[in-house]
Amino acid sequence: MSKQVIPKRFVSKDTGLGFGIIMMIIVHIFTHQIAQADPSLFIPVVSQMSIFMLITLIPLVVMGTWGSAFTMLSCMALTTKVHTMDPKDNKLFLKFIMGRVIGGILFVGLSRLYHLLFGVESADYNLRDMGFIVVNFNATTLDSIAIVSVLIPIIVFILMKFHITRKPAVFTGFFIFLAFGNLIASLFFIPWGRTITAGFNVRGLYVLEWMLSKFVWGRFKVSQTFSFGCLGAFMGYLVSNNISSKKFRNLILYFSSFCLVIVGIASIVDWTFFLDYANIDTPAIIQVLNLGMEALVFSWFIMRLDMGSLERRAKAGKRTIWLRRFGIVSLTLYTICRWFADQVYWVLVPIMGSPIDFTGDSPRLVWNTAQLYMFIGIMLGVWTIILIIWEKLHFILSIEWWINIITVLLRFKKKPNLYIKERIYGPGTLEQEKKLEVGDADEYPREFRKNT
Repeated sequence: MSKQVIPKRFVSKDTGLGFGIIMMIIVHIFTHQIAQADPSLFIPVVSQMSIFMLITLIPLVVMGTWGSAFTMLSCMALTTKVHTMDPKDNKLFLKFIMGRVIGGILFVGLSRLYHLLFGVESADYNLRDMGFIVVNFNATTLDSIAIVSVLIPIIVFILMKFHITRKPAVFTGFFIFLAFGNLIASLFFIPWGRTITAGFNVRGLYVLEWMLSKFVWGRFKVSQTFSFGCLGAFMGYLVSNNISSKKFRNLILYFSSFCLVIVGIASIVDWTFFLDYANIDTPAIIQVLNLGMEALVFSWFIMRLDMGSLERRAKAGKRTIWLRRFGIVSLTLYTICRWFADQVYWVLVPIMGSPIDFTGDSPRLVWNTAQLYMFIGIMLGVWTIILIIWEKLHFILSIEWWINIITVLLRFKKKPNLYIKERIYGPGTLEQEKKLEVGDADEYPREFRKNT
């Protein structure tokens, strides 16, 4: 019998998810609580902020459209899992993909159910009443994750079947080419696809219209976010092959620099695409910029938490425990954080006053910098306390908890376990890092093991 060893797993995934959720919470504070979900108020509000607040806000605005990062992180981890599979075992892979399909349906469906329960809607939705159900015809972040997280593993598994495409240089080169080629192709596919969806609508083929709309409509249309899945596969495969941190850093720098050069050339030709940065129809060139920036930011998490010496990984893991607490229930937080922020906002308004004064000729920002920072601090502080308490209850009734229970009932998992302690606290202990390094499979959850 072959020895069981533990494959490279990504502490950076849960940590990165936590980071992304916190950025989203802060962005929503400005767009939904302070600007009261009114796009016309955002510019007047921002223009009245102090320079210190603007310094905080600028990177948040840049990262505010990074819902695609969740697709990238998901595909990064999935690439690692597929990399551990026997490329000849088609039956095992088919079961894996069926699990991904059912998991995607579950978390999109449960998220939508929670949205209905908590009364959360978005200006990015294109809701249509189909008689027995209200359907969103725009692609959301969750749609992107569900669809791309099926497509990328299929491509990875096919590439793993051939010796030449298993080579890191060929594999990563293929996905880089695919990422940029897809964005170029989207310039032609999106207008064509929208014409087709209009035709489906006229003919009453609403199911086909809904399916295709996920690729061509919405902020996170799959025809664009597929490129972020390619980025995740690129990064995941590099780490799976135990590439040195120096080489990994250099490759990411080359990739990001190439993205910035493309954006720089495009801005010389016509810089006005920046005006559509936050538009629901994000220009393809902005997605190139997002590709480069997301690669830079999340590679930093990988190099700190998944590469380097045991001591450095354990130290970084201990400092980021609070981020992983957010990351482990990121889907639930993504779904309800705006509703929760509204409740906190209405509790604080009688104490702090309304953030905007509408009595004059134009809206005037009333809250000063200290009040804005205080509101952000209170929001994150309350969430941190809730998560610490919720953790002790094993995150019961979270969307992740429900998915875990249902996948056990469907026999895709043997027992309901989110491995909360291992995922949150394990990376912060030197002992755990040593077990991962030597492959002590008996001491770590089975889902993180492989046969060699």
